[in-house]
This record gives sequence, C-alpha cells and structure tokens, in this order.
Amino acid sequence: MKQELTISEFATLMKTTKDTLIHYDAIDLFRPKSRQENGYRIYTPAQANTFIMIQAYREMGYSLAEIKMMLRDHASYENHKITLKKRIDQAIHDLEQTRFMLEYRDQFQKFLETNPMNKLFYDTWNMNQIYSHHTPVTDENFYTVLSKMQEAPETKTLLLSWMIGIRVKLQTETAQIFTPTNQKGEPHPIVALTIAADLDNLEKPIRLFLKQCNAHNVMITSDVYVLQVRDELTMGPQFESTILIFASY
Repeated sequence: MKQELTISEFATLMKTTKDTLIHYDAIDLFRPKSRQENGYRIYTPAQANTFIMIQAYREMGYSLAEIKMMLRDHASYENHKITLKKRIDQAIHDLEQTRFMLEYRDQFQKFLETNPMNKLFYDTWNMNQIYSHHTPVTDENFYTVLSKMQEAPETKTLLLSWMIGIRVKLQTETAQIFTPTNQKGEPHPIVALTIAADLDNLEKPIRLFLKQCNAHNVMITSDVYVLQVRDELTMGPQFESTILIFASY
C-alpha cells in the first residue's frame, strides 16, 4: 500500500467523504499527516486506526467535541472506555430482554391456541395467607397507603390468579389495597379470569373480571386498588408494571 495517500484516496479507504475529512481537519479533530506546497492534504495508512476509532465513537452517539477530548486526554479516554464497556453491556442486556420477549410472545400465542376466549378458571385460595386491609382506600389515604407499599421490604409473593393471560402477584402491602370480600365482609376466594388480551388492552378484561366478582357476590372494599403485574406470558418475567384500577359498582 502507498505510504502517502491523497484526501480522495484516504476517503475511499475509510469509506467516508472528502467533506468529512475537511471538516475534521477544520475543527482540529483529525488532521492530515502533512500538506503539500499547493495545500493538498496527505494522509498515511497508519492514521486509519485513529479514524476508525472516531467512526466507532460517532456510531455510539458521542459528539465530535467529546471525541476530540478523549483523543487528547488519556485519563478522559480511560474513563470513556469504562463508560463504553457499560454501554456495550447494557446493549447486550437489552438484546437478551428482546429475545426473551419474543420467546414469551411465542408461548403466549400457543397459550391462546389452547385456551378459548373468555374461558373462566375458578381457584380457591386460603385467604388467611393474605394480610387484608379492611378499611376502604379513599382519595385522602390512597397515596399514604401506596407510599407504604413502595417502602415495604420484599416479601414472599402469592400467586392469586390468571388474568388477561398474565400472572398477577400481590405483595403483602399491595394486598392491603386489593381486598376481595363477600357481602358479610368475610374474605372470599378469588375468581380468576383468563382472556386473550395484553397490557395494551386492559379495560375489557378488567371489566369482565369485576363483573364476574360481582356475579359471585365478591365486592372490592375500595374504589381503587393496585395490581403488581409480572407479564410472564407476553413479554417475560423481567417486565413488571404497577396498574391502578378504578372500580365502581
């Protein structure tokens, strides 16, 4: 390979443009090895590694000013290498999450093929295992209760039901808000409902779920309750949401 390259030759080698090289030279980011008497820029193959590094940083979202600083300051460069490794690890993690999501989506589709729409499942649970809060959650105390739920230490979760194709789990403090009882105020078994839906379409399954509770004389002691939802089937166990449901009878 030639040891001296014109700007056009170096641009072709690096799969970039002459304008890019001229701009990098103007801002003192990447300068030619030398200039001829007529002003023509001369580059060398040895400069390719530096230019490839600049391209890589650009693809990762760094600004030209940040790249310039990293190339000039060794300590800054080392710090950015650490940051870069973290970004790569995060990208790998995100890709794994996406792969899990696709796998669980496939499982969800198979689940729908074997479980007809609106098929009901009834499960009886020992309600003594659930610490119930028998005082209605009102507008005045709702945020206080929610705050206590968020501050509570991690406790063993109890699988309560299948709902809209996802498993619903309530932690102890959360269960204080969701309190199913019969008309005498006594704990009542959960009525579980499975239908074909996902987190993007919650209103219909929630209404069906509450309707089924009402049909079995199960009432919610509060107009507001919280579900901690771990989306096992549609997206995988690593995705979790908190859903606030406003119920009226």
